[in-house]
Amino acid sequence: MKYHIPSNILICLLVIITIITGCLDSDFEEQPTLFSLTLTLPDAGDWYETEAGDSLRILNFKMVIDSIEVMKQGLENDIFEPDPRFVVLSTTGFMDESSIGTGGLTGGRYEGVEFTVAPPSMETQIDDEHLVVRNEIGEVISTYSMAVIGIAQIDGEVISFTFRSDVTERVLHGFMQPVEMPETMGTLQVQLRGLWHDWFIDPNDYTRLLDPNDEANRSHIEQSIIHQFEVVTSDVGGTIQ
Repeated sequence: MKYHIPSNILICLLVIITIITGCLDSDFEEQPTLFSLTLTLPDAGDWYETEAGDSLRILNFKMVIDSIEVMKQGLENDIFEPDPRFVVLSTTGFMDESSIGTGGLTGGRYEGVEFTVAPPSMETQIDDEHLVVRNEIGEVISTYSMAVIGIAQIDGEVISFTFRSDVTERVLHGFMQPVEMPETMGTLQVQLRGLWHDWFIDPNDYTRLLDPNDEANRSHIEQSIIHQFEVVTSDVGGTIQ
């Protein structure tokens, strides 16, 4: 006796086999090399004291980062299209690292990361009192690219401060050593570590702190915050050059 399987059951079986086969294929498909960029302020919740007795503690750090590029020798950089990233760190909680972004790399010899520090647009969706100022009816009237909130003791006087800036600047942070990454099956993690101890140091006397509330110190502090970072990389599948 011959048995005939109904056509609807055959169709279901074919669909199930196709799905299983597709899943098996995807398991063995080579995935593109991944890139991640994070930011941290090591031990920023602790008090830092200078030789002269001035002291500093960071409570919050905020920055808007845009147009990230991973610098590649001899070839076009891997570019992440303009896409403002809101970076926020609080040293009074449990979050000691902030993710800036992730994406795919095309492979090659990488030597640094570049991005723009810039205020968000007036149409921003960011709703942060330190970076976005609104009028009484909720309209955005000004925006800032970064803000540092903290406490300092300078010349025996304790002050609280909110240092913020609307600076726009393209910034390049080079790696300690270039790293060769494959096109697939690798990961490159880049961590920006803010050297916050140096952000408010008096350039004319390294044992003293600058007053963040003094407008005369604005330009120097602004540039220190933007550029005083250490870059640490870790990778899987890469080769240090």
